[in-house]
Amino acid sequence: MRLLVIDDEPAVRKSMQMIAATDGWETFACDQFANAEQMIRDNSIDVLLCDYRMPPITGLETIQQIRDAGLSLPVIMISANPVKIDRLAVRKLNVREILTKPPDVKDVRRVLAEAAAEAARVQ
Repeated sequence: MRLLVIDDEPAVRKSMQMIAATDGWETFACDQFANAEQMIRDNSIDVLLCDYRMPPITGLETIQQIRDAGLSLPVIMISANPVKIDRLAVRKLNVREILTKPPDVKDVRRVLAEAAAEAARVQ
């Protein structure tokens, strides 16, 4: 499975990649949406892990643009303050789960395993 981590914080990107790589994921990362769509297509990304707050746009806007591009891969969102996220928009965009920063390693592994199973069913 291939994971793309989009987060503007280098430490978060690196830690998410390390957790996923430990479980056998091939990982990719970028710090903003501008590179994400092409990375998803070029690298046959199976699952997306996306931060909510990445100026100049939000993670929800990022996911909307990815969905508008016709990409239906499973998405996990991560946020330091998930209470402020629009839950209706999350459901509409088919976000699997929202993890709170800093996430528990067990939660990350569980959510990635569930997303991998979903991605395998879709393929």
